[in-house]
Parts: sequence; C-alpha cells; structure tokens
Amino acid sequence: MTNMETTNKKKFKGWMANLIALFIQIIIGAVFVILYGKGVSAIYSGNLSGGFESIKYAIWFMNIAVFIVSLIYLFVKPMRTILTIIFAIWNFVCIGFFIYAMYNPTGLMKLFN
Repeated sequence: MTNMETTNKKKFKGWMANLIALFIQIIIGAVFVILYGKGVSAIYSGNLSGGFESIKYAIWFMNIAVFIVSLIYLFVKPMRTILTIIFAIWNFVCIGFFIYAMYNPTGLMKLFN
C-alpha cells in the first residue's frame, strides 16, 4: 500500500456510530409502534385474543431486535462508543422489564403501587 492510499482511506468516526445507533433505535421503535398499534386496533374491533397476541408478538419483536442490536453495539469495535454502550445497557434493562411485565402483570402492578 502506498502512502497516498493510506491517507485516502476514511476512518469510521465516533459520531457516525452514534448517528447509526440512533437511527437503528428509531427504526426499531417505529416498527414496534406499528405492530403494537395493529394489536390495539384489533382489540378495539372486538378481537381480544388476536389483539393481545399481536401485542405480545410486537413486544417479542422489540426484545429480540434490541438484543441483537445491543450485542452489535458491545462487540463490533467501530460501533463501540460511550453512547452506544449506554444504549446497550439501557436496552438490556428494558428487555428485562418487558419480559417481567409480559409474564407477571400483577407483580408489575405491585411495583408501581
């Protein structure tokens, strides 16, 4: 490699990783809201079991997508910045909270009373 080739290569900057991470989080949130909205509209239409199933699938989609993205934030070196590490830790906390809320709704009520 010549000196000219090494100077022309662009380095992946931290702000790029933060911007990519922010867009990924926004896209996952938007897809979750769309899926969740379909479940809520099914409930308003009178289809209770189908609506709650749709909501459960939306929550599982978000949990799996956020878990995969958090692993990428932690283990892919160019994506590892302070902000993405904070995103990853917060995502793991949210995943635990959502799983707890899905399978123990009465315990969730006790948390906030």
